[in-house]
Amino acid sequence: MTCIVSDFLSKNFFPGFKITNISFSEVSDKDITLELESAEPPVCPHCGSHNVVVHEYRQRVIKDEKLLGCFVTLVITYRTIKCNYCECKYATEDIPFYSDSFRVTKKAEESVIEDLEMACSITDTDHFFYI
Repeated sequence: MTCIVSDFLSKNFFPGFKITNISFSEVSDKDITLELESAEPPVCPHCGSHNVVVHEYRQRVIKDEKLLGCFVTLVITYRTIKCNYCECKYATEDIPFYSDSFRVTKKAEESVIEDLEMACSITDTDHFFYI
C-alpha cells in the first residue's frame, strides 16, 4: 500500500515502521485500525549487528491517540531475532513509540496523564480517550 497519508503517518508518528493496511470498523465509522510492520532490516539490539536471523514474527495490539476524531488501534507485527555475531539469546525488536507501562503509544500515555493533571475526572478522560 503506497499512499501519501500512510507515508506521512509512518514517517512522523511510527518511526522505523510502515503502514501496511488501513481499515475502518464495520460497526462504527469512528474506529480505524492501522497495521504496521518494520520498515528496516533486523538489527541486534545488543551489538548493532545486521548478522541476525529472524526467529519469529509476533503481533501486538495497542491504542493510539485519536486521529481526526477517530479512535485508532495499531496492530504491530514485530520480530524476535537471534544474533550470529554476539550470540545473544533471542531479542525482541524495539518499538520506539510503544509505552513500556501500558498497551498504548507513548503519545497517548502522555495525553492521558496531561488530561488527568488538568483536573479532569477519570470518567471524562475515559470517554474522551477510549483507552
